[in-house]
Amino acid sequence: MYITNIGKKKVIIYKNFIEIKNSKQITKLKISDLNKISNLPDEFDKFPSLAILVCCDNELTTLPESLWKLKNITELWFYNNQISSLPKSISNFKIIKELNLRQNKLTFIPENISELKSLTYLNLCNNNILFVPESIGNLVNLKFLGLCNNIIASLPESIGNLQELNDLSISHNYISSLPESIEKINTLEELYCSNNLFTQIPESIKNLKYLEDINFSNNKLTTIPDFIFKMTSLKRIFLNDNQILSFPEIPENFPVLYNSYEEDRFFDDIETNTIREIEIKNNKLIYLPESIENLKDLELLDVSNNKITSLPENFHKLKNLLCLSCNDNLLSILPEKIEEMVKLEVIYVKNNRLLILPENNWNDNAMINIDCSNNKLLFLPEFPDNINVEYDNNPLTFGRKINKLLSEPSQFMLRNLIKYSINQNENCPISLEPLSSFSDFIIFDCGHIMSNSEDNLDLESCPICRCKCRYYKVSL
Repeated sequence: MYITNIGKKKVIIYKNFIEIKNSKQITKLKISDLNKISNLPDEFDKFPSLAILVCCDNELTTLPESLWKLKNITELWFYNNQISSLPKSISNFKIIKELNLRQNKLTFIPENISELKSLTYLNLCNNNILFVPESIGNLVNLKFLGLCNNIIASLPESIGNLQELNDLSISHNYISSLPESIEKINTLEELYCSNNLFTQIPESIKNLKYLEDINFSNNKLTTIPDFIFKMTSLKRIFLNDNQILSFPEIPENFPVLYNSYEEDRFFDDIETNTIREIEIKNNKLIYLPESIENLKDLELLDVSNNKITSLPENFHKLKNLLCLSCNDNLLSILPEKIEEMVKLEVIYVKNNRLLILPENNWNDNAMINIDCSNNKLLFLPEFPDNINVEYDNNPLTFGRKINKLLSEPSQFMLRNLIKYSINQNENCPISLEPLSSFSDFIIFDCGHIMSNSEDNLDLESCPICRCKCRYYKVSL
C-alpha cells in the first residue's frame, strides 16, 4: 500500500507503485508493511518534490539508486528493515534533517555522513555498528544521536563538536569511558549509558549545566561521585544493577556550578538542585545518609534489593516524596514520623524484616498503598480507610485481629521490646535478652515476654509474676 499526499490535506492511497498519479507534486510517501516489501522500484526520479519518505517494518536490504538523487528529501525513515550498508551517495541529501535507520543490519557509519550538515535527528540504534567515525563531529546541528544496541567500544573526541546536542543514547554497547570533550556539549539534557562497561561515572559530565537525566544502570559502578549532587539541573538519576556500596553526603545548598576554569565560581541566579527521581535498585547499599533530607524536591526513591538496615530518622523531611520503594532489603523498622510525609502515595517494603509499623496519626496522609508483605510484622496500626495495606506472609497473617487477641499490657510490652531491640537501646527496662537473639518467644496477657524453649513448652503460669494468665507462642 502506498499513501501519498499532494499539498497539506489531500491524501491518496494506491495499491502499487505504478498506479501513483501526479507524482511530481507528491511531497510525502509512506510505504506500508502489509506485504513486507523486500525491494523498491528504481523509479524515484518521478518524485522530484518528495521531501518525506517512510518505509518502515519491511524487509528491504538495499535502496534504489534513484532515491539518492532526490534533492528535496528532509526526512528518511527506514527503521526495522534489513539494510546492511549506506552508499556514498547519501551525501546528496544536503537538506535532510531526520534520518532513522534503527533496527537494521548496518555495520558501519559512512565517513561522508559528515556532509549532512542540516541533520538534527540521527537514529542508528539496534544495528551492528562497530565504530563511530571522527567525521560525525561535523554534524553540528544534531540534537538527537541514537547509537544504543550496537557493538561500539568508544566514541570519538569529535563528539564534543556537537554543540546543539540535547539527547545522547549509547546504552547497550561496550563503552567504558566518555571522551573528555563531552564537557563541551553545554546543550546536553539527556545522557543514557546503561548496559555498558563503565566502572565510574565520568567526571567530564560535571560541567554539563543543563543535564537533566543520566542513566548508568547495569554497568560496573561501585561508587556515586560527589559531584552528581552538585549538578544544578539534574532531575532524574538511574543507577540500577551496579555494585554501589555507599550513598554520598548531600550538600545542604547547591550554589556552586562547576566550571572548567573556575571550579568554585558562584552564580547568583542559578536554580538550586531539583532532583525528582533516584533509582539505585539492585546494588549493595547498606545505608542512606542523614543528609538525604536536603533533596527537598525528591518525588521518587527506589533503593530496592540492597542491604539497607534502616532509614534515616529525619527521612520524614522529604516532604515532596510520592513513592518510596525499599523492597528486598534488611529493614526492621520504619522511621517514626514517616506518616508526616503527607504527599506520600506509595510505600513498597516487601521482603524485609519489619517487626512493627509506626503507630502515630496517619489520618492526614495522602498515601494510598502500603505493601509490607513477606516481613515479620506482629502488629498493624489502625489505618484510616483511605490507606490500603497489603501484609501477606507475615507471622500474624490475620492482621489487625492481633490487637483484639492480646491484652493491652502484653501489646505495650511487646511493642516496646521490639523497638528497644531494633534500636539496641541500653536503657531497655525489660531485663530480657534482645529480641534479635531469638526467633520464638512467648507473650503473656500480664505483659511479660520470654523466649520459647523446650523447657517451657507446658507452662501453667507466668514464670515472672506467677499469675495464671493466657499466653501465646509467637514465631518469627
